[in-house]
Amino acid sequence: MAKQPKRLSVRLTDQEQVWALLYLLFSYLLLPGLLYGLIDRLGLPLGDIWANFLYFSVNFVMVLWIFGGFFRRSLAFIGHNVADFLIAVTLGFCFYWVCSWGLSAIYGRFFPEFGNLNDGAIVDMAQSNFPLIFVGTVILVPVAEEALHRGLIFGSLYHKNATVAYLLSTVIFASVHLMGYVGVYSTLHLALAFLQYVPAGFALAWAYRRSGSIFASMVMHAVINGLGMMAQL
Repeated sequence: MAKQPKRLSVRLTDQEQVWALLYLLFSYLLLPGLLYGLIDRLGLPLGDIWANFLYFSVNFVMVLWIFGGFFRRSLAFIGHNVADFLIAVTLGFCFYWVCSWGLSAIYGRFFPEFGNLNDGAIVDMAQSNFPLIFVGTVILVPVAEEALHRGLIFGSLYHKNATVAYLLSTVIFASVHLMGYVGVYSTLHLALAFLQYVPAGFALAWAYRRSGSIFASMVMHAVINGLGMMAQL
């Protein structure tokens, strides 16, 4: 791979980082409870599917507002670096696919009864309302998660310590998908599910770094989720 600059080509300003960090904490620690509390208080007949979609939608809108300037700079950067953008998305996806295929082969051999908890929940919801879940997982989620995990966490740390940036952004990315299952499933089950998110965490961060634009990881994330959804048809 071509040698890359030590600093990311496009990253958040200091002021954007502050607002983004505050929203990251709010989004994961307070927003779910507030939304479910509001739904109960208003007596809205919303099931888990619509409640999840509402959470995705609020995250999407807030991220567009907070990261608007960052997104515009990232999009403009692609126009001058189209080749790097395409290379980053392609190689990043290939790395993710090879690693995920390898993990699946290992799990199939040694843990045949294992099933990813979060993926299973998405499949169940998709069977009830495929269009809504497709929009949420392929459009809304990639934008919000990439902005927060790669744009904020990885981007803020990379110029200080690249190794820490990769590790911390990946650990948080994987952990967020499993928070609701802690205490419900065994430690081994959670660890196996955690490992499944590691290839994506590293590949998405690398795609951002290689291309210089957060849109590379967003597109890659959307493709990964989209292919997973289409496999359910």
